[in-house]
Amino acid sequence: MGKKWAILKSVFYSRMNEEAVGLEIRNQPFRITPEDSVAYARACEDTNPAYKAEDGALVHPLFASRILKDGLEEILLSPRVEANMIKLVHAEQSFQWHKPLRVGMELVPVSRISAIRDVSSGQVLDIDVALEEAGKAIVSGRSSMFVRCPPKKGAKRTKEPYPFEPEMEALSTFTVLRDQPGRYAAASGDYNPIHTNALVAKLAGFERPIAHGLCVMAMTARELIAAYGEGDPASLKKIALRFSKPVYPGKDLTVKSIRGGKIQFVVELKPGKRAISNGQAEFGR
Repeated sequence: MGKKWAILKSVFYSRMNEEAVGLEIRNQPFRITPEDSVAYARACEDTNPAYKAEDGALVHPLFASRILKDGLEEILLSPRVEANMIKLVHAEQSFQWHKPLRVGMELVPVSRISAIRDVSSGQVLDIDVALEEAGKAIVSGRSSMFVRCPPKKGAKRTKEPYPFEPEMEALSTFTVLRDQPGRYAAASGDYNPIHTNALVAKLAGFERPIAHGLCVMAMTARELIAAYGEGDPASLKKIALRFSKPVYPGKDLTVKSIRGGKIQFVVELKPGKRAISNGQAEFGR
């Protein structure tokens, strides 16, 4: 009940506390077990044979989010931050892999608030994240959370820019299953009730519980790895995207992409309505 109670208490917060910038959480080392690795891949409907239940086997790249979860939750629920969890959504996410994740690795998760900034209809909390092995970053990235809230008195708000995106072609289609949120919550440890509780989801402004953005991201990465990485998860070096619209379980999603210097991609709920926008990915050996 501890985390759930903390989330419910946070509905009384309005604006985040900008003095929390610089707050850093360094968690205990996390060892990737075969069971955790396979469970995560299954929750994302990823049957890639590279994800084997044995030491040294490759792990789904987005399992990084599972390892980072506790540190991010500590920041979001910290009374120093004063984030209203009911009005919070995952806005953007990026990861860079300096080495591929493998079963048996023991990694130290680090999360640090780099900025709290005003945008057109609320605030954005930027959190720099890393997974370290022997003091060196194996994975680095940024998690950006948007919170709807009233403006600060006298503050000027800015709109987030939307970069130009070229015409893209359909790559593949996948379905977020109706039981996906429950299975992903168990595999990822992310039990935010907006994904599993109808009342909390409605309080947050949604019709019903929504899919985890990171689950949709992991499923999208699966499609990109198959198309651009020859099915090799270790070939994915960078990915970044913006979560544009919530995804309700039971919906079909279409990945569209184009390959230039970088791979650009979006994920559509239907033509012109994007669940994910501004996507970029890089592959290499």
